[in-house]
Amino acid sequence: MTFMNGLRRKAVLAVAVAGLSSGFTTPALAAPAASVAAEACGETQFCMSRERDGIGETFRYESSADGTCISRSNAWSDGLTSDAKSFENNLTVDALVFTSGNCSGFPTGGKTAPKGSWNFEDDVRSFRILGADCVEGRICFWTNSNFTGTLKAKPWGNFCQDTGGIAAKTAWNRTGSSIDLYSGGTCLGASYVGSLPANQLAYTENSWGRWNLS
Repeated sequence: MTFMNGLRRKAVLAVAVAGLSSGFTTPALAAPAASVAAEACGETQFCMSRERDGIGETFRYESSADGTCISRSNAWSDGLTSDAKSFENNLTVDALVFTSGNCSGFPTGGKTAPKGSWNFEDDVRSFRILGADCVEGRICFWTNSNFTGTLKAKPWGNFCQDTGGIAAKTAWNRTGSSIDLYSGGTCLGASYVGSLPANQLAYTENSWGRWNLS
């Protein structure tokens, strides 16, 4: 099982890449609406602007669904393709940050909060939009190894819990407590896979079926 921790982004990425599994798939990128001159980002849009501070031509992604991948690279109206310099998340959900251009590999451990705007850091290349259920205070499980597929978000609990009836391959512990992860349908010693600390991400080449408070 591979974990992400809260260390600085570039240092952590090297650890994550070393443990990547061939089970990762390359996701399809979301198609933006036509770019327009700079104006306010809509209430349910994820926007990327050609220049810093939201200035210049802007691509807009409408109400992106859980698992949508948004790349920083855009083809602008003058025919040139280049990286956006700033973005605004006006969705109501978080997005995971990747250093690859297509959300492949493992996220850096960072996220963009909803209703905020930022200038890009050099190593940010793409974003994975999260489902509305994956909020602070829950443990989120996905069926695929790249934070896609069926999402089940479980509230914190202090006894043996299931993963929502799915065989989970990726998880994000968005609670303030460490949890233990188990394969199969029990929280017994032989099924123990590892512990997932608070506010960290992990994936497995096999699957988890149960979790418990550490």
